[in-house]
Order: sequence, then structure tokens, then C-alpha cells
Amino acid sequence: MKSRLLLEVLIGAVLAALCVYAGLYGYKSHRYESAFGNTRLGDSLEAVTRRFGVPPNVEFPHSSSFLGFTMYPCTSPCEDRLWWDDPTSVFRRQAYYFEFDVNRHLIRKTHYEHLDEAFLRWEELSKEGMERTRETFLDWSSTDGERFRAAKVVALVRLLEPAQYNSRDYSWLYKGVVMRSWKGPFPAGATITATTLATMCLRPDCPPSPNKTGQLLVLYSLGEVQPVYPIIEHYGVNESQLRVESGDCLEPISSLCTSVRCLQLN
Repeated sequence: MKSRLLLEVLIGAVLAALCVYAGLYGYKSHRYESAFGNTRLGDSLEAVTRRFGVPPNVEFPHSSSFLGFTMYPCTSPCEDRLWWDDPTSVFRRQAYYFEFDVNRHLIRKTHYEHLDEAFLRWEELSKEGMERTRETFLDWSSTDGERFRAAKVVALVRLLEPAQYNSRDYSWLYKGVVMRSWKGPFPAGATITATTLATMCLRPDCPPSPNKTGQLLVLYSLGEVQPVYPIIEHYGVNESQLRVESGDCLEPISSLCTSVRCLQLN
């Protein structure tokens, strides 16, 4: 009897705590919504911060960072951008953004009610790539030989055109002709396409490297269906010589190669 009573008390306490927790988050969310609605263009940075009552997230001037809601950086006349994540974002991702000029006056405010859809697709692709990498037991400490043996495609590719940006999922599409193939279904002379995801900068003005027509790259990929993905990023754009397990070693491929060396596969 006492055990049952104690259990009921514990359950009641937990439910009460959850109600208080939800109430506090609901109150903060309403406060943020009111603060956003009461803010007017021309308000000072300090006034906006006081309305929200907590320190904001601050982006550095003209930052190229991307945090899920907008891929566009703060650019002139914007000098600083502050934003607040809605407290209930654990259930519904939304945020309030404010841009200020050099005089710290508000020039733009935006309420993002959901994460950027292309960013969500980018996240899905990233997770797929990480899962397939984990399945092959690859990580930062993997040897060159382990990466080579895990790859389904290893080929020397000459780019036919600069990498093309895909705004649908913030990826880059390589298109090239296979010069030589060590692994995979793509023989010499075949056209191959490969997808690589943007990382630190997701904008179209941050292309990967190499990115010029005619450049050579040694392509390693865990996928063999075009466009091949995921590329093993550590060597996905390596312009070097390659020695495979058979002992084959290429002579210097091109004057474009900036790091002429054989990769020791062990």
C-alpha cells in the first residue's frame, strides 16, 4: 500500500514538474513573439536585446556561417546580425533574426518559422554519408589502405566542367571523364558524375577544389551509382600519385598536380 502511494506521489511530482517546465517554455515563447512584434525598424541593438531579456546569438560581421534558418550572410548595409532561437524549438524549430547597420539601428527583422528546406535535405544527405562511412569502420585515424579497400570507386578523373552548385540540397556536382580506374564499374573513357556536400560554407560562392575544367582528381567513393556518393572527403579531391596494393605507381600525372607523391597503402 505504501509503495503504491509513493509511486503515485512520484508520478504526480513528475507530472507537476513537466507542467511547470512546459509553462515556463510557453511563457518564454510568448515573450519572444511579443518582443518581435513590438520591435520597430530604427530601434537600437540594446533596446531589442532588452525586450528579449536574454543574450542573443551573435554573428560576426559579414559571417559566412550557416545555422539552418538562412544561408545568406549579413551583408552591407547590415553590420551585425543577432538572433534568438524560440524556446519551444525542441518541438518546432523557429527563430527571430535582427539586422543592424553600422550605427546599431535595426534595418531588418525576420521570423523564420521552420528550418530551411534545402538545409534539411543537406542534413539527410550528411547523415546518409556518415552512416555509410561508419558501416565501413572509417574515421579520421583510418590508414590510406583502409580507405582504399573500403571505397567502391577509385578512379583518376579529368573534370569536364567546373563543379555545379545544387541549391536544392547545397551540394556540388562533379562531371568528368575517367582516365584510369582501379575500382568500380567505370572504365577508362566513361563519363562519371559525383556529388560532394558543402561543409563550412553552403553558399554558391564557396566552390570546392579542384574546380577548373581539365583539372585532375583521384576520386574515392563509397557509392557506385551515379552521381556517386558519398565521396571519401579526405582523398576525394587529392591531386597526387597513387600506389595501389598491387604495387602499381603512377608517374607524375600533370603539372596541375600540386602534391606529387605516392600514397602508402598499409
